[in-house]
Amino acid sequence: MNIRKVHSRAISVAALLLLGACVPGTVRETGRAPDQVSVGMNAGDWLYCAISGDYDTLLRATLPDGSTAENDDQNGDQRHSLLVARSSVGGSATVEVSGYQGATGAYDLSCKSFSETAPLFARQASLQAGAGGATRYMNRYSVPVQSGDFVLANLSDGNFDMVLRAQAPGGQEYQADDPENLFFEVSQAGTVELVATSYNVGETGNYRLETQVARGPQVLRQLPLQLNAGSPMSIDYSIPAAGLYLIRAESSDFDTVLSLRNKRTNEVVENDDYGEGYNSMAVMEAQAGTELEIGIRDYHGQNGGQFTITVLRAQTQRPANANGSYQLSERSERDIARYEDWYDVNVEGPGVAFVSVRSSSFDPIVRVRTADGLGYQNDDYNDDRSWSALAVPVPGPGRMRICVTSYEDRSTGQYDLQVFHAPTERPASIAPNWGN
Repeated sequence: MNIRKVHSRAISVAALLLLGACVPGTVRETGRAPDQVSVGMNAGDWLYCAISGDYDTLLRATLPDGSTAENDDQNGDQRHSLLVARSSVGGSATVEVSGYQGATGAYDLSCKSFSETAPLFARQASLQAGAGGATRYMNRYSVPVQSGDFVLANLSDGNFDMVLRAQAPGGQEYQADDPENLFFEVSQAGTVELVATSYNVGETGNYRLETQVARGPQVLRQLPLQLNAGSPMSIDYSIPAAGLYLIRAESSDFDTVLSLRNKRTNEVVENDDYGEGYNSMAVMEAQAGTELEIGIRDYHGQNGGQFTITVLRAQTQRPANANGSYQLSERSERDIARYEDWYDVNVEGPGVAFVSVRSSSFDPIVRVRTADGLGYQNDDYNDDRSWSALAVPVPGPGRMRICVTSYEDRSTGQYDLQVFHAPTERPASIAPNWGN
């Protein structure tokens, strides 16, 4: 069974290749959107701009040759945008900092121009099963959902390093590793695809999957409260009836961190940011009469203000096809295989790594894990299903691990991998989006 591919509203730019040695033309600043900066470029230079903000960022650039480039969500992250484009003539590039649908906020922007150079690493190879490649096994489960449902899934009792992934009907993707617990809200009706797989390629073994769908949550209580600056607080709530409870903490004054503790079992659940904002939500099953300790604190440990605790109870369903004990193996009919090639590439210093994979034989996916352990992934750069490309920050000298794989299961064929390194002392922060 194939998962339907859904593209985000990110507007990518043209080519992301052939970047290298730094030439004059660097801007690093903080400010508030909307804003505008200029970056000097020579003829044939490439412009790299990355932004992080506390809002839904949007970058636009007008190059000296009159061409334009735009990016909204880098790797599906609304608080980061990244664009790369090339100018045929020298002059000044104008970079506009704004927000999606007029959003504003504080930002950290890094722009740099680079001249063309030879790749740091290049390889033409074939993705294949068996010798020369690695195989990752996956078990996939389909769970029907309605808009407004909450999905809870977890893996346990495994004798291998497990990873749990999910894709919602709208295309949103989620991943959990150590612990393998997922909790998310569904924005439209359809099917959630759950995937049980391994952290390392080639691993097999036994595991248990538990899945719940929480439907029709009803508000039992809303508590407007005040948090003193720098002082965490807690309140007790007595569970009126057995069930699944969703606790939400919302504030426009500080970045909430919510914790729940079942005083009967001492089970603890904590959540920082739920959804797209700085609010929090956590879920816990409890029996009637259980005392639930609800804790709240500021993420930074120094702010405070007004907040609201909302207690909801939901009806739950346990889909029979996604609850039970299963086996990950190369012989099970449920198993799906995806082939992977891995490469180690050494970089000599800080900068930005540009990684590109092209293939006319299959729909490629590229993944990168930097020396500091952060992971990045791209599928279909600029909506081109034959090309995937990444720009990731490299904090310093060390080894990058690069993976070439496919979107479709059991795909094979030729591909062209190229890696470039653009040195810069303070590479902009880009949110990791794979295996973290």
